[in-house]
Amino acid sequence: MKKRLAIILSILAVAFCAIGVGLYFYFGSTKNVFTKAVTKSINEFLSSDSNMLKGINYNTLKMTTKTGIDVELDKDKYSASIDGDITYNKATNKVIGDLSILGGNKKIMDLSTVLDSSKLYVKINDLMKNYYYLDVPFDSSSTIEEKDITYVRELIQKGFFNNLEEKDFTKVDENIVLDKEFKVKKISLKLDYNRVNSILKEILKDIKKDKKAMSIMQVVSKDITEDSIDKCIKELDDENSKVDQKDYILYAIYISGKDNVLRHEISLNSSEDKSLNDYKLIINSYTNNSGFKTRELVLNMSDKEFAKISIVGTSKNVSTLTITSDVISGSGTITNSDTENSISLKLNMQSMDIGTINMSLTKVSDKEYSYKFNVDAGLLTYKVKVNSENKILLNENVTDIDVNNAKIISSMTKDEQNKIVSTIMTRIAKAFPKLIK
Repeated sequence: MKKRLAIILSILAVAFCAIGVGLYFYFGSTKNVFTKAVTKSINEFLSSDSNMLKGINYNTLKMTTKTGIDVELDKDKYSASIDGDITYNKATNKVIGDLSILGGNKKIMDLSTVLDSSKLYVKINDLMKNYYYLDVPFDSSSTIEEKDITYVRELIQKGFFNNLEEKDFTKVDENIVLDKEFKVKKISLKLDYNRVNSILKEILKDIKKDKKAMSIMQVVSKDITEDSIDKCIKELDDENSKVDQKDYILYAIYISGKDNVLRHEISLNSSEDKSLNDYKLIINSYTNNSGFKTRELVLNMSDKEFAKISIVGTSKNVSTLTITSDVISGSGTITNSDTENSISLKLNMQSMDIGTINMSLTKVSDKEYSYKFNVDAGLLTYKVKVNSENKILLNENVTDIDVNNAKIISSMTKDEQNKIVSTIMTRIAKAFPKLIK
């Protein structure tokens, strides 16, 4: 009896060990920890949109714009303006523009445009009797839903992760200092360029054999076909024979806790022990001492910090924005709330103020939004000011335009083209006599 019990316990012990090893390799392997952490980080980044931009429901959208541009070159001053309406109809997937362009107080042109399916129709109202169209490389009648974008993204992610091996990773414990010290696990993924190309080939093959993914990609561009993918795969094969076997990419993530990625770091290396140092990208994302989110993008070149963009949360809706580089620096604020998104940024170059940029999108009501864009910039004797005020109305009645009699742009004669260009240039010369001498 005791012997039989000992045998049963031994079998159970072996079974539990096997289950434990299996669970480790499924849940605790370096590859799996890396996969889960990176996936979570990507999802968090993609879901960080402002609340105001989510769930806007409309069938038509009409934007009325009034944009003024003032330029000063030495002592000469020039002004121009763009006024008019741009409308979008979901039912027809047409974008219609009706704009007036003025130089000073003189008319340059009244321009009407229609983007319908894969054609852009254009008419300069007093210079063309008909609309003329040209083909564009995408089909505006086909819309890409967020779920379709997610489908392709997840297919690509899966293809990437599935082609990685446990031996591609290393894992060490480290401490990193952000606004405080964090204990982290650093997981590094090392791939030489042949492996990178091989993985890209497998991802392309996955997309090619997935009919749904192909149909979604072809909405983005009709040039994405099975033949074009085969061509890309062949080019990757050709490139593999030329790359230096010692060159590799190193992608490291720094994990706090179970799967919270505090830092992504990508660098290019030329050998086992020598980094190129000219290219290193660092992305930090963490909760700061104030309890709000901090995001930092750092570009290192020649082993030195070349540029850094920091967005530091200071309250629920407000973050400070800081830009530093060897050339341009700046500081400002970002506001994100249910009723307003705005960015205010002041820039300078080598201790000289070069201007300000302000953008804001404000919810006036469920049917109306206000978008403002302002630039006030200058350097030495050159200055430019842009003031754009735009009213956005949802679910307004919009007027369609008949373009059935439009002609292809190539059918326009040279005489017609020359007359249009000559007239516009004459108008510009009258509006800006000092600019065109």
